[in-house]
Amino acid sequence: MNRKPIGIFDSGLGGLSVLKKIQQQLPGEDIVYLGDTARVPYGTRSKKTIERFSIQCARFLVDKGVKCIVIACNTSSSNALEIIKKQTSLPIFDVVNSSIEALKELKSVKNIGVIGTSATVNSHIHRKLINFRKFKIVFEIPCPLFVPLVENGEIESKITDLVAHKYLSKKRDKVQAVIMACTHFPIIKKSIKKALGEKVTLIDPAEKLSLSLKEYLLKNNFESDRNNGKLTFYVTDISSTFKDTASVFLGKHSQLKIRKTSLDN
Repeated sequence: MNRKPIGIFDSGLGGLSVLKKIQQQLPGEDIVYLGDTARVPYGTRSKKTIERFSIQCARFLVDKGVKCIVIACNTSSSNALEIIKKQTSLPIFDVVNSSIEALKELKSVKNIGVIGTSATVNSHIHRKLINFRKFKIVFEIPCPLFVPLVENGEIESKITDLVAHKYLSKKRDKVQAVIMACTHFPIIKKSIKKALGEKVTLIDPAEKLSLSLKEYLLKNNFESDRNNGKLTFYVTDISSTFKDTASVFLGKHSQLKIRKTSLDN
């Protein structure tokens, strides 16, 4: 047994969709969540800057005594995973590799699409990781407007439907599955589904990640013996709309105890 917390970081609040899946699978685990809200978004930054920010986030979690790190940010996962691994010996779970593992479990799927931030898409990380012949990536599309739409509460709205249609409707007959390579995107899954069509399978990496994390903890006798875990929530900036945005992901923002921190060093 290990009562140390699980550490999760994201560039902002999108990683709360990953946190929610982990809480569902591992309700007894304490969790330390860090959202770098002062410097969000990472998706428009250079690789060097993304690496620096991501290392700072990982070090923050290590200093909090976590037993493993979850990179709940596709931009960090695709641009900084390897350099973070060199900085710590802790087990690391990330959304990009989780999406590939989820993809391997699909049957009758050949043609794949990827949607995400500009930095994630431009890294071509999914193309690099899919080295088995069964799958072919047909398109990689940056969808930069999805994140501000989610963070402004435009869930199941006409404007989100229109943006999704503009980005994706011409691709609906080209693929059988699409990886949602941004943790904000599952929140507007209905709009994405409308644009792509019901026959297209949408992959949310958080689902596979939470299952893989649970399997790892149980296999290595690393899980907590508590019944109800505690969430410790850190951000680098608190905006006036912070709680409203958090509620989009968790639906229980009034219970959040928010702590502000700084990562610059």
